[in-house]
Amino acid sequence: MASQGLTLRLVGEYFAVLRGAANLVAEPTPETAQWGVAGAKIIDGVIRDLTHPPGPGRLFIEFEGLTVQRLADARYFEVQHHALVTELTILDLRESEKIVGLVEHTVVFVSVRDSAGRPVPDVELFVAAALSEPITFPGRSDANGELVVLAQSGYYSVSGGKRPVMLQVTQPGEQRVEVLLD
Repeated sequence: MASQGLTLRLVGEYFAVLRGAANLVAEPTPETAQWGVAGAKIIDGVIRDLTHPPGPGRLFIEFEGLTVQRLADARYFEVQHHALVTELTILDLRESEKIVGLVEHTVVFVSVRDSAGRPVPDVELFVAAALSEPITFPGRSDANGELVVLAQSGYYSVSGGKRPVMLQVTQPGEQRVEVLLD
C-alpha cells in the first residue's frame, strides 16, 4: 500500500463540486476497526491526504456546505447536506485514489412559498430519503426561499409546510418541487 494519503475525487455529469466539507466513516469488518475522518475539506472537487482506511469495504460520506456549479450554465448552488455510500476496493487503496461518481444525481430545487405564492426564506425543512440507506436531514430555505438538494434515484419526502411533499427521482438532471406554508 502506498504511503501517501487517500484522495477522493468527486465527479459529476451535470455539475461540479467546488468546495465544502465531508465526514467519512468506513464500515468496520471482522478484521478491522471502524475508521473515520471528520471535517475533511473539499477543494475543487477533491479531498486529499486522508489517512488510509484499514481495508476495502463500504464508505459512508456525509457532505456539508457544498458549493456546486451546474455545468450547462455555470450557475452556483449551495447544498447544505448530502450523503452517499460508495465501495472502496483494494485497487482504490493500492492507488491511494477513489473516484466518487455523482453521475446519477439530480439537483432538486425545493421552493418554499406562502399562501400568496411569495418565496419564504429561513424556513426549517426536513428531507427524508428512502434509499438503500434511509436518511433524514434538516435544511433551511435560503434568501430566495429555496433549498437545493442533491438526490439519487429514489423516493423523497420534504416536510415543513402544510403537508409533506413526496418526490420520486428517476433520472439525473434537475427537478423542482414546491412546499406551501400555512
